[in-house]
Amino acid sequence: MSILESMRSETDSSFMQIVFALIVVSFVAWGLAPTGERYATVATVNGQTINSVDFQRAYGQMERQQEDAIGRPLNQQERDQLQGQVVDSLIQRAAVLQKAKEMGLVVSETEVAKELLQFDFLKNSEGKFDQRLYRNFLSRSRMTKSDFEQEIRDQLLLGKLSQLVGLGANVSEPALQAAYVDANSTVNIAYVRVAPMNFFGLINPTPEEIEAWASQHEEDITARYNERLSSKYDIPEQVSLSAIEMNVGVDGLSAADLKPRLEGIRSEIEGGADFATMAAEHSNASDAIEGGSRGTTVVADLPEKLREAVASLQPGELSKVVVYPDKVALYRVDAREEARVVPLEEVRTDLALEMMREEMAPARAADAAQEVLASWQENGIPDGPMLVEQNLRMQSTGPIKASGTSGGLFPPPPALLKDARNAEPGTVLPEVYDAGDALWVAQLDERTEADMSQFEENKEQLYEMTLGQRRVAFGQGWVDSVVEEAVVTRN
Repeated sequence: MSILESMRSETDSSFMQIVFALIVVSFVAWGLAPTGERYATVATVNGQTINSVDFQRAYGQMERQQEDAIGRPLNQQERDQLQGQVVDSLIQRAAVLQKAKEMGLVVSETEVAKELLQFDFLKNSEGKFDQRLYRNFLSRSRMTKSDFEQEIRDQLLLGKLSQLVGLGANVSEPALQAAYVDANSTVNIAYVRVAPMNFFGLINPTPEEIEAWASQHEEDITARYNERLSSKYDIPEQVSLSAIEMNVGVDGLSAADLKPRLEGIRSEIEGGADFATMAAEHSNASDAIEGGSRGTTVVADLPEKLREAVASLQPGELSKVVVYPDKVALYRVDAREEARVVPLEEVRTDLALEMMREEMAPARAADAAQEVLASWQENGIPDGPMLVEQNLRMQSTGPIKASGTSGGLFPPPPALLKDARNAEPGTVLPEVYDAGDALWVAQLDERTEADMSQFEENKEQLYEMTLGQRRVAFGQGWVDSVVEEAVVTRN
């Protein structure tokens, strides 16, 4: 097994998860270099250049891998995100390799040669390294021999570095036992989750207060308006339609048979017959029971034939009978909204109110959480009318891991779980806990302790798992610190 293959085999349990991510960026670069590519600079790390060719090679392969994984092309937002991730990885890799060399780590020519001999795609039918295959590979990849072997040298250097950095994490017997207790103890917590958004509807400033706030925050309001302009305020032309459809093939009838029938129905409607009644009696569409109503649609989203059929119609007017391969259809325009851009002045007050609520809600939530805590501590249960008044309610986590590895859509904050692991059942926990998006007030209802009789039996497996987690955390912290110390410029 080659050194790199050995490194891959360790990626699930150690710092190698981090180093391997940096190696992947290098390996994916072994594709074809873009022809005619200018060597623009993507970033520099302590003066070392990361050029656009390196970036495009890595990004192209990573994009294909992502698309294969999800079964569709990436959208623009996903491509932008992936580009940032690839640049970050290239920067990390450059900084870490520089640090490895500063630490005096080296890879000999013999080590590179031994690794090169392990690649199966460079072996002939007899299983021996083949110089011809090697030359062909370099030619296809548009890489020089020195460039390719430098990639191998860098990867082996990362492997040595991982072994060294991995020594920085260890697990003592007390820490191992504590990890076992955390992983196998459960708590059941009653809680009130106090989110700022609960208070939006309770914050109702007067028109004068809204105007006073808006006059002091005109730039912020304009920025919020511009953020939403394309998605909310630039309203395209829309039309509300009702339809009567007759499907080809029903009772053996063709489009040529159905078109005169539908034209007759059109004449009846023009003569005063109710469209909805006629749709309910004659339409084969699923909306027939609703009188053929299709609701409101953006005109640009309509199929071409339908869009052309209703293009010049005003509300109440009927289209001509439209013939499709599988049906014939008659449409009525029920309403039409012309395209328009909602001006800032029209939504200024609404935006100001929304932003005032966002600004004021966190303080209201903090006050409410303190009130809930005081009530719970004093009465043994939160004041019910107060909860209702402030759109709050008591909930229960049910039995969850004391370690916090589970807990549903809104898991309890780590600090809350830490206190719950040490509290007596029935105790209201001593503070308001911040989960980032909400505040928690809680009581420990029940705790089930870990069965320590199983500790010795599972000790070895737990050790490997805990050590791996610590190495990953330690290694990521080390890599982050190396990048933080580096002088990085992004272009």
